[in-house]
Amino acid sequence: MTLNIYLNNKNKIMTPRLLLRPIIKNDARLIVEWRNQLAKEQYLIFFNKDENLTIEKHLAWFKNNRKNRADYMFIDRLENKPIGMLHFKNLNKLLGTAEAGKIIGDYSFRKKGFAKEAFGFWLKYGFEKLGLQKIYIYTDRTNTSNIGLNLKLGFKEVNNEYKQNHQGQEFLKMEILKSDIRKINEALGID
Repeated sequence: MTLNIYLNNKNKIMTPRLLLRPIIKNDARLIVEWRNQLAKEQYLIFFNKDENLTIEKHLAWFKNNRKNRADYMFIDRLENKPIGMLHFKNLNKLLGTAEAGKIIGDYSFRKKGFAKEAFGFWLKYGFEKLGLQKIYIYTDRTNTSNIGLNLKLGFKEVNNEYKQNHQGQEFLKMEILKSDIRKINEALGID
């Protein structure tokens, strides 16, 4: 799938290999496809494995007031191909906190450093542009590669804090503070 979308520069985030941009209505089919595929293969924290997401459900969500969240698509600049999604939800400007998330929907881009690059720059955007002071994430306790990536970027495990989904699967809470931004820069190889 090739995208030819022109956005206001203030909404874009450019990385060495990626373009991060807000999701748009035309992304619905791809997002639904990715979410349903992921739900079949693994439990997602707030997604019922037995309930298929439909384009209609996604578009209804998309039209609703999403003031306390930011949802972005990340795209390989070389191939102009969507790879995955990032989000901040439960954005609390008063406390300077948000929950982050990431998925790689196109499996051909896995294990190539795209998740680290996209998520690292996404975290920097949260701290530097959105004014966040603390970002947290919930990660499947058995997903050691994702936990490793989060640790590399500077996240720390929150002592014994877990969340369960409706199937009883446990998700580890991890967080990173704005004062840890140097760890993100080190992981990304930038100053």
